Amino acid sequence: MQATRQSFFICLFANGLLAFFIGQVNHALTVVSVYLYLSGLFLIFPAITLSFSSGLLCVFITGFLLDASLLLPFGLSSTFLALGFTISFFLRISLRRQHKFSLLLVALGLNSLLYLCFFLYCGGTSLAMGTYWIRGIMDFLFSSLALVLIGGWFYDLQRAIFSACGLSLRYTPEIPKS
Repeated sequence: MQATRQSFFICLFANGLLAFFIGQVNHALTVVSVYLYLSGLFLIFPAITLSFSSGLLCVFITGFLLDASLLLPFGLSSTFLALGFTISFFLRISLRRQHKFSLLLVALGLNSLLYLCFFLYCGGTSLAMGTYWIRGIMDFLFSSLALVLIGGWFYDLQRAIFSACGLSLRYTPEIPKS
């Protein structure tokens, strides 16, 4: 029980720290009108280290942290992250936990899917304008590049924290003692 609780708080803390840094970078990038959408990074480690209910709670709280700083309906990011977490949780069997490339590839695919949902939801009447699509494509390209550059560092950080705490990267359900 203690290891599961530690894994939960490590994932939640790392996601909160990443959300803070992404918010700061997005604030700095407003000068050049670029928005980085990196929700795929929040999903992989909770999916491979936590149970479904703990991981879902972790990404819901992360989504609420993201929603607090955006001018969107509260719970939208949590809903998108829950959708992405569910997909990544069922993909975790085929993930090679020790290879950053496979983790980044899944994060990039999930980020693309979530960005498309986010982009279409926020579009509204602007979907008919060509400038909205150009801006969306540019944000998607910059977000994908940033995910590849930041993702390796972020996964190494989480892996180092897990090993420093003596925790495994693989979720092992605890059997209750009778």
